[in-house]
Amino acid sequence: MATTKGPSSSSSSSSSSGQGQTKGKKPQRAAMLTIGDEILNGSVVDSNTSHLASRLAAKGILLKRVEVIGDEVEDIVNTSRRLMSQFDLVFTSGGIGPTHDDKTYEALALSFGLKLVEDPVARSGLEASLAAKGLSLNDSRRRMLLLPHPAPILRHPEMWCPVVAIENRCFVMAGVPSVFHKMVDVALASLPDGPVVQKVNLYTMEREGEIASVLQEAERFFEGLSIGSYPRDGPPLDPLATSPSPSSYNVRVSLSSYDPETLLQAEEFLCSHFAMTKSS
Repeated sequence: MATTKGPSSSSSSSSSSGQGQTKGKKPQRAAMLTIGDEILNGSVVDSNTSHLASRLAAKGILLKRVEVIGDEVEDIVNTSRRLMSQFDLVFTSGGIGPTHDDKTYEALALSFGLKLVEDPVARSGLEASLAAKGLSLNDSRRRMLLLPHPAPILRHPEMWCPVVAIENRCFVMAGVPSVFHKMVDVALASLPDGPVVQKVNLYTMEREGEIASVLQEAERFFEGLSIGSYPRDGPPLDPLATSPSPSSYNVRVSLSSYDPETLLQAEEFLCSHFAMTKSS
């Protein structure tokens, strides 16, 4: 490992930018609330979290928390209130079907002082969908039409089930992945784009224990920089390999920032300490 230098000496631009300087607009901070006993007991594998996380990142929205709770009205009420008080946006998944354990609409209406009102547009769409399958609307299915009101309703042209956007901040969505994906499309289309995170991967033959202190120093100095360190998990390296690459390395270091200049300065700093290969 090379002799350690402070971040301020890694490049002239980093010393001129100044520690603690905030550049550009900051992204909105979001939380995801997944509702369903089936997730907690392992009956269903959750894939909605990774989908939402990638879509929010592309939109310039920062997903900061994910919580999973069961189908209890009190838990939904308390958790939704807390998340709404802590984050700019909340996205829920699950609990809006026709069965006894689908309580999300009821709980969110109670949480935010709203009524449950049947949505006529959704009813028309559901009736048409049922008729095409030789089915009819009954009391259980009608529960899916009782939406928290008043609240904006966002609709997808390919499905009858809408997204309820409570206060334009809490987006209520289904748990079925194929439906959830379309609802995410509708919800994100209603929101402004934020600053998109920039990422770069650096590969090194060093071990984590040898680079940890320098990574910590970089993350502490460069405001808005996030650093991930990931040891290689796979077959043994070629013993003759001496130069790092995406296919031959001991540690992958992931850098991310909403500011390209910060990202470049951090990259220069780390590469001044270790032999590293870059990959976007």
